[in-house]
Amino acid sequence: MIRRFRFHLWWLSLCAFLLAGCAIQQATTAFAEGRYLDSVRKVVSYLDGRNALPDAEDSAKLFGIVRDVVAHYETELAQTPPGYRGVRIANLDALWQLRTLLDGKYYDQQVAFFTGKYTISGLAQQVAEQYYLSAQEIPIRGKDDYLARAQAYGNALKYYPYKDAAALQERNTREYWQANAEEHYLRGKSAIANKDYRMASEELEQAISDFASYGPYKDSQALYDKYDRIYRGDESRRLYRQASTAAQTARLRYEYRAVAADFQQAYDIHAKYGELNDARSQAEQYRARGMVSVALEIDDPALEREVRDWLNLPYLRWSGAGSDVRLSLRWQDRYDERRNDRTVTAMSENVKSRAQRTKPDGGTEWYDAYTLYRFNKVREASENWLELRLDVDASGQYRYRNSHTERVGSRWAEEFYTGEVPPKYRRRTEGDWASREELYGRAWAQIRPSLRRDIDEIAAGLQRL
Repeated sequence: MIRRFRFHLWWLSLCAFLLAGCAIQQATTAFAEGRYLDSVRKVVSYLDGRNALPDAEDSAKLFGIVRDVVAHYETELAQTPPGYRGVRIANLDALWQLRTLLDGKYYDQQVAFFTGKYTISGLAQQVAEQYYLSAQEIPIRGKDDYLARAQAYGNALKYYPYKDAAALQERNTREYWQANAEEHYLRGKSAIANKDYRMASEELEQAISDFASYGPYKDSQALYDKYDRIYRGDESRRLYRQASTAAQTARLRYEYRAVAADFQQAYDIHAKYGELNDARSQAEQYRARGMVSVALEIDDPALEREVRDWLNLPYLRWSGAGSDVRLSLRWQDRYDERRNDRTVTAMSENVKSRAQRTKPDGGTEWYDAYTLYRFNKVREASENWLELRLDVDASGQYRYRNSHTERVGSRWAEEFYTGEVPPKYRRRTEGDWASREELYGRAWAQIRPSLRRDIDEIAAGLQRL
C-alpha cells in the first residue's frame, strides 16, 4: 500500500513537472515571437488551472515572463514621444489588458510589482486621455473629420468617461450629419432650379433622413413635399400616356401584360398622394386580358402540386374545361421479374490432411492422406426490372410534346453447397434486391430533372402568348 501511494505521488509530481515545462515553453515561444500579451495569457491559464503555485524554479520562470512583458510595454511607452498617440494608445491598452488579466489572482503577491503600481481604472483613464487628445488634434477640413473626431471620442468612452468626451462625441456627430444634410439640401435646391424634380425629391429626402435624429433640417421637408408630388405626378402622367399608346396596338396576351405593368407603375408612383387618374382600374383590366388559363391533367396529386409550384407565374390561372392551354402528364410503367433461377454444378475435390498410421515394427508415423469430397454448388439468382415512361403534352394555344423513358433493375444471387462439402466452402450472397416501389422511385428520380426542364420550357412558351 505504501509503495503504491509513493508511486502515485511520483506520478502526480511528474505530470505537474511536465505541465509546468510545457506552459513555460509555450509562454517563452510566444514572447520570442513578439506575442507579448499572449505569453502572459498562457502563464495565467496555466496558473489558474492548477490553483496553486509550482515549485520555486518554475515560479521564477513564469513570473519572470510576466515581468519581462510589463517591462517591454513600459519601455516602449517611455521611449514614445507624447505626440505619437497611436503608439502610446497601443502600449497603454496592452498594460490595461495585462492589469485586467492579473486582477484578483491568488498569486497577486508574486505580481504585486505590477498590480501594486497600476489600477485598472487608472490605466483605462490614461488610454481614454490619449484618445481624447487624438480627437482634439484632428483638423477640420471637411465633414469626414467631424466623424473621425466623434469616433475618437467614442473610443475614449469605451475605456473611461473622460472629461466632456460624451458631449464632444455628440457635438461632432451632429456636425457630421448636419454637413451631410446640407450637402444633399444644396443638391436638391440646384435640381429644383434645373427643373429636375426627381433628383430634387431624392436629394431632399436624403437630407431629411440624415438629420432626422436632430429634427427638421431647414425647409427640406416642405420642399420635399412640394417637389416630390410634382415629380410623381409628372412621372405618373408620362407612364399613363406610354401605357395608353401601347394599348392601341396590343393584340397578344404578353402585350396586354406589358400595358398592365405600365398602368400599374403609373398608379404606384403616385399612390402615396392618392389616385391621379384611372391607372389602377386600367391595370386591372389589361392584367385580366393578359392572363393565360391552363388545365392540368395529372393522376398523381403530389406531382400536381409540384408542377403547380414550378409554374407559379403571375399571369397564369388554373382552370378546367375551355382553358387556353391543356397540360397533360401521363405515366406508363412495365415491370417484370425472374425469381430463384437455380443452377446446380456437380463438384469434387481431393482434400489433403495429415494422418497417423502403424508401421510394421509397431511404431507410428505421419503421412499425407487424401479424402475425396463429392458435392454440389447451387446458385439461385433473382432479377427484376422496371421501365417507366412519362409523356408530356401541351395543347391548345401553346403546343409542346416530349417523352422520357428510364429502365432500372436489380439483381440478387445466393451460392451455397450441398453434400459432403469441404470446410473452405461457405455460403455467400451478392447483389441487392429492390422492390417494385423502390425501382419506381429510382426511375422517377432520373426522369424528374428532365421534367423540370420541360416545365421551364413550357413556362417560357406561355410567356410568349
